[in-house]
Amino acid sequence: GTTVCSAGQFSPANQVGGDFKNCGTVSSVNVANVFFRQSGSPDRFTLLNSNVADYVAIPGDSGAPVWRLAYESGSGFEAVAVGHHTGGPTGGEIFNDIDRVEDALNVDIVHF
Repeated sequence: GTTVCSAGQFSPANQVGGDFKNCGTVSSVNVANVFFRQSGSPDRFTLLNSNVADYVAIPGDSGAPVWRLAYESGSGFEAVAVGHHTGGPTGGEIFNDIDRVEDALNVDIVHF
């Protein structure tokens, strides 16, 4: 039920007149999602421990940041990174947790 936002390069909100973000509600966490390498291909792979939300993204938005807003006393609302967009059908967007991103890049993302 957490609200998260994403801002992919090609997502509808980033087109002319958009507000540069898409927000939606997380509907599932820590699920396995099966992806096909390309349309019509029998080759597929399973992405474990991913999350599903209903923000809007389109092909080409993969890798976009996913965040939630948090209220910090004295500074107001701030974006807190929670993951990155991976793919999925519209209305069932898939994103990975930020810890998987940190592990892949061998970094720690720090929130001040």
